[in-house]
Amino acid sequence: ERPFYPRWHRTKLALLWLSLIVSAVIFGMGITIGMFNAPYYMDGDGPGPAEIELSTSGSAAGLAVVVTTCEFLKTLLSRRREGLHPGALVAFHLIIWLLALVATVSAAIYDTDSYFWYDYPRADRSALQSQSQIYQQVLLGFDCTLLAIHLILFVGACVETNRLEKARKKVVIVRVPVPVAGAYPGGPHPAFDPRRSFVPPPGWQPGQYPVPLTTKIPQHADGGTGP
Repeated sequence: ERPFYPRWHRTKLALLWLSLIVSAVIFGMGITIGMFNAPYYMDGDGPGPAEIELSTSGSAAGLAVVVTTCEFLKTLLSRRREGLHPGALVAFHLIIWLLALVATVSAAIYDTDSYFWYDYPRADRSALQSQSQIYQQVLLGFDCTLLAIHLILFVGACVETNRLEKARKKVVIVRVPVPVAGAYPGGPHPAFDPRRSFVPPPGWQPGQYPVPLTTKIPQHADGGTGP
């Protein structure tokens, strides 16, 4: 049975809700920047920094939405309000964190002039920069927020996995007394009492080696004793 920690459970749910909100904002910023970029797009232009930035941010946010939705559904359908297995969450949050890290780095590098890589006229690049710079800065801020959220969730999933492994290795030994026939009061035979196990022969003194009651001294036919 998986150990349950109410405080961490509430913290995790709050972070997952925050991850959903941040992912929605990232999608909105990506769509807005794409709308600014679309009128200036030229045929034959390959993917540039802006497309890389939007694709990595969208991938991180999309995977975060999928994992968070699965976590909420599993929690609601579970009788003990348990989410996904912490071992699986370690992998998911690590992937989301890596994608968010790439998105954050690319946004930080190309935020100053994301369009100098393109063959746009300089006037078009300046117009794009002035129109979309604020949205790129907002996108960068929410990429950093998503990065921090899933770093915390990743560390929490690692700790939860470690606790689960320790709980499985822990062995509980329960000693149950088993009554033996004839060895308890009221049974077919009297209960064993060490004080009654030896009946001293007549003339026995304390400190004297006891002689078993079943021992007999052999006698000869003529009445003598000895071997």
